[in-house]
Amino acid sequence: MKRTTVHEEYEPLGQRLGRFFALVGVVFAIIAAVLITQRLSTDALALITGAVLTGAVLLPVCAFLGFLVLRREPRRESRPEYPQGAMPIVLQMPYIQPAVDSRALPYADSGPRREFTIVE
Repeated sequence: MKRTTVHEEYEPLGQRLGRFFALVGVVFAIIAAVLITQRLSTDALALITGAVLTGAVLLPVCAFLGFLVLRREPRRESRPEYPQGAMPIVLQMPYIQPAVDSRALPYADSGPRREFTIVE
């Protein structure tokens, strides 16, 4: 007759606590949703339902776009190739203030000066 020993494997405490808090969070969310929806008007409830359903429809689209973006190859930095020892030449144009004729401005010749009287 052979003896067999049974070793029970225990889950780590962090895993058990995580599962417990997830369960408590789900129960809290369900209770809060029920209490809040009982107090909402029909229009407000329809608005929230539409927002949630719209978000649910957008999730797969966003996941697909994220997959496409992450799947792409990383871009290689394109550096201009210069001959050995040659430095690039950078030309900069100096800023020249444009000459503006004050007579060409629309407010320069607006007619005779007007006077105003303040009445209290």
